[in-house]
Amino acid sequence: LDGNLKLKKLEAEEVVAGRIRMNNQKDENKAIGEGVILPVTVDKDKDGIDDKSGQDGKSVKVETNYVSENSKIFITFTSDPEGRSWYISEKASSKYFMVSLSSPTDKELHFDWWIINEGQ
Repeated sequence: LDGNLKLKKLEAEEVVAGRIRMNNQKDENKAIGEGVILPVTVDKDKDGIDDKSGQDGKSVKVETNYVSENSKIFITFTSDPEGRSWYISEKASSKYFMVSLSSPTDKELHFDWWIINEGQ
């Protein structure tokens, strides 16, 4: 077979590929994307939440309908997290997931993410 093959679903025991490309057709149903954790820079009411961004400097909500309780979420920081560890602190099926840091940041921390859903 030479050319393009278009399917709705492919089941296989093993897939060998030289390259994998994700096609995100709708923003709300993305399986791959980018995110950023923003520092708290303006906090006039001293509640620990940035007055402009609404972020707390140590976590961010990533909205996607693709996430489920069984999702495996892979995070790759594209800026230096400066020794902080990170983890997925929450998953809300078909809504969002949260990426959290071990301690607040004082600079923007950018990351890429990828979701693989396990099961039927």
